[in-house]
Amino acid sequence: MLSFSLQQYLLLAISLLLIFFSLILFFKGKERYSIALLLIGAFGIRLFIITVDPFLHDWDERFHALVAKNMMSHPFKPMLYVNPVMPYDYKAWCCNHIWVHKQPLFLWQIALSMKAFGVDEFTLRLPSAIMGSIQVYFIYRIGKLLFDSTAGFFGSLFFAMAYYPMQLIAGVGDMDHIRVAFGFYVCASVWAFAEYDSSGKKIWAILVGIFSGCAVLNMWLPGLVVYGAWSISIFHRTDFNLYKFFNKGKKELLIMICSLAVAAIIFLPWQIYISHSFPVESAFESTWNLRHITEPLEQHDGPWYYYLAQLPMQFGIVFTLLIPVGMYFLFSHARNQSLLAALLFTLLIPYAFFSLFVQTRMPSYVYMSHFIIWLSFGMVISGVLKLTNRNFPFKAVATSLIIFLISLFFVFKINDVLSDDLLRSNVGDIKTYRERKINNTGIYKKLNFIVPPNTIVFNCNTFETVEAMFWSDRTVYAWYTTPAQHDSLKQAGIKMAAFMSHNEYQLPDYITNDTAVLIIEEFLQ
Repeated sequence: MLSFSLQQYLLLAISLLLIFFSLILFFKGKERYSIALLLIGAFGIRLFIITVDPFLHDWDERFHALVAKNMMSHPFKPMLYVNPVMPYDYKAWCCNHIWVHKQPLFLWQIALSMKAFGVDEFTLRLPSAIMGSIQVYFIYRIGKLLFDSTAGFFGSLFFAMAYYPMQLIAGVGDMDHIRVAFGFYVCASVWAFAEYDSSGKKIWAILVGIFSGCAVLNMWLPGLVVYGAWSISIFHRTDFNLYKFFNKGKKELLIMICSLAVAAIIFLPWQIYISHSFPVESAFESTWNLRHITEPLEQHDGPWYYYLAQLPMQFGIVFTLLIPVGMYFLFSHARNQSLLAALLFTLLIPYAFFSLFVQTRMPSYVYMSHFIIWLSFGMVISGVLKLTNRNFPFKAVATSLIIFLISLFFVFKINDVLSDDLLRSNVGDIKTYRERKINNTGIYKKLNFIVPPNTIVFNCNTFETVEAMFWSDRTVYAWYTTPAQHDSLKQAGIKMAAFMSHNEYQLPDYITNDTAVLIIEEFLQ
């Protein structure tokens, strides 16, 4: 069991109470206030989640953190190592200089947060907490436009308390903050389309372009999925007749093309910029991205049903078993059939594409579609409540309590959140992992005081070099130099320091006997 401070317990308790009262207000017909409380409660839970682990997680939070930190000073030059005095392979995204391994928007957001509030793990995760909270409102509106307020409210409630998104926000899940940002902008583009589909106002079409362009600036071309959904919606309204699609739907097609042009204006400049400014690195990354389709990179493989097998871990066993029921209600109860067609495209195509065509498989690849599954559960609740409209004393409170407890134990999974399972990842013994991370993080935070400026630090744990550089302003490397490299650095007048021997990182005599090398007497675990 993890131990929390009194402030953390209070934050969690108050947030959950706000969500409970939002349920009561909703059943009493005060929809606007209930949504406001739900959003505040969702944000509070996410603030709690991002304070649980006072260190950077291994994959891939620490890499994103360092690149974002460096973007505070160099927003248009993404770098991992700012001052790479040692040779590096530009193809190695874990250890190189120019870092165009990911699109930049989520990194810019993190950099802005750290610029405003300081560099630490809280400000690193804050943009994800904010986006995850705002997305609750998007889901509410989509559900309301698709069916009714009840479906929207409960779909957003379940998402607000869903366990898996909070793992990503906390930096635990694979790809962490980039997946949160990508899911947010995809959902935002679908929300804007739903508003456009309902009102016909062209401002919403422009917003579709803005949000989808931002989605591309996070995870590349899958961010344009809304345009496939939009096309399916037009097809539906023209009875899936190709002639009608290109004739009666031509005005709609023109609006969609204009919206797509807005998206291109947002994401294309960065692609052009990096291809000219960093041609070697960007060309390699383009090839690398395509290889995800044809081969399982970095041992991220699995069978075609990989993402179906992930459902119990991402939605919980109970709600996974209820997915067919949710899909039934989604198909049979939706009032807006063209929006339903768009949502089904947004749900099914990513699952089909990443299952059948993309050979590299990672759990969060289909996270962009999760909000539709939670929305389907909201429609189940809406349908069930319509069947049980009998009045009885304290109906609002009793119904709220039942649904709240269901959400707490089967969606939020409070027993897991308040235990070491929050760190559910391949790290071996969780307690040992946390103790090591907290110990080493404390040392890295002191590096600026221990090591003089313009000194290169060696013999750090592999990959924890990234964490050390995040918490300090020193250039840090794992292991140590060869004798030839050692002499070369000395001749170049470069000052060196090294962590004392620890575990398998045993310093050789030519370093320990060199009085010019500062030995850091802090024991890394």
